[in-house]
Amino acid sequence: MPVETEQPVDSKPPEEQPSISDVLMAKLDAMTQSLEEAIGVEEEQEMIVARVAALSGTTLSVGFVAWAVRSSALLASCLTTLPAWKSFDPLPAVGSASKNVIGAGR
Repeated sequence: MPVETEQPVDSKPPEEQPSISDVLMAKLDAMTQSLEEAIGVEEEQEMIVARVAALSGTTLSVGFVAWAVRSSALLASCLTTLPAWKSFDPLPAVGSASKNVIGAGR
């Protein structure tokens, strides 16, 4: 006749198996956390893109203003080297003024 040995009595309570709802809630919590992290990363990327676009626009605007000032300064320096009387002939104005003075004196 076979003899069965008795299991020793432990003072520890038996481990409970987690229920299906506990496992489901833990998985849903993990998924929620990973989605929140993904959304945070996406928002950071959008913020970086917005900052880069703003900085690029500002740089281009400042560059255009500097270019316009430089080109207007070049144009002004070129115009100052030209003599003022080259485009204006003062002889007709002087001649008509002297005729009026001579005609008034007669």
